Amino acid sequence: MLARRSLLLLLAASLALSACGGGADGDAIAVDDVRSRMSPMLAGVAAVYLDLENTTDTDDALVGASVPAEVAASVELHESYAVDDAMDGEDGMADETTMEDDAMGDDAMGDDAMMSMREVPEIALPAGATVELVPGGLHIMLIDLVEDLSPGDTFELTLEFEQADSVTVTAEVREDA
Repeated sequence: MLARRSLLLLLAASLALSACGGGADGDAIAVDDVRSRMSPMLAGVAAVYLDLENTTDTDDALVGASVPAEVAASVELHESYAVDDAMDGEDGMADETTMEDDAMGDDAMGDDAMMSMREVPEIALPAGATVELVPGGLHIMLIDLVEDLSPGDTFELTLEFEQADSVTVTAEVREDA
């Protein structure tokens, strides 16, 4: 009887402590609509897009991501930008290699827009807000793909946050993400 009562008290204490996580658990960031597509402009890379909702009252940030080694050699957080918005003033050259439209094929900036993308150290996730990673904006890049991705393929993607626990989700490869 005493052992059963001790077990119940221990279980109740564990449940109470887990409820006090204050945004440190994996549910602090809701991840939705995880999708990927190959780059039509750059060989050996693909982009991942998704929605991240910070369900807490504390700011957080996406600080990294990873995929299994059989998918890609590395993963980076990126942002796309119009080259005119990123001129450095001295020599008029942008920080990164430029390309026509977004490397992921998005032409939201117009048919003649010169777009570029660059790695960013983190993606801010304000408290209570949803941040969309989309073509022509913030996104996750898979670098040095082991094999080309085909529509219908899926792969695991682990997201790492500054505050919240890491979250592993399944990305679906689509023709047009």
